[in-house]
Amino acid sequence: MYHEVWRIERDFLYDPNHHGLDLTAAEKKYAPYLKGVGGRADLNYLFDEMLGEITIGHMFIFGGDVPKPKEVKGGLLGADYKIENGRYRFARVFNGENWNPDLRAPLTQPGVDVKAGDYLLEVEGREVRPPAEVTVSSRTPGASRSRSKWDRMRTARTREK
Repeated sequence: MYHEVWRIERDFLYDPNHHGLDLTAAEKKYAPYLKGVGGRADLNYLFDEMLGEITIGHMFIFGGDVPKPKEVKGGLLGADYKIENGRYRFARVFNGENWNPDLRAPLTQPGVDVKAGDYLLEVEGREVRPPAEVTVSSRTPGASRSRSKWDRMRTARTREK
């Protein structure tokens, strides 16, 4: 792969002079670094460094068999809370940007009626009390992916006088 990258640059770069870079000398210069390559990420890093010498502003190195660990998406609840009476109590519920699928506020989605002053009692059928983390897992048995996970949250509303 190392030699193939240099061959491709030699044969297909739009500038036959390679921006003044001696490709043969550059290939020899970077060859010793191959011994330190432990995986595809290291190889991509080496390609990025060596091809940077051609000085092209839009040269990108990516891809290959790069292992991708299982992703656990994180997010924010979209609320400030305080602990009162041994429970989480919502102090403020943020609107978010519900028109943007990546920035939706989970507590303001249709069917989720959380207001400031409500207490959080349970999530997905599990009672939640401080100091437990307030999390919702898509791996919870019976969790439906078609609905907001917060549809399965139970709150209690108190009347402030």
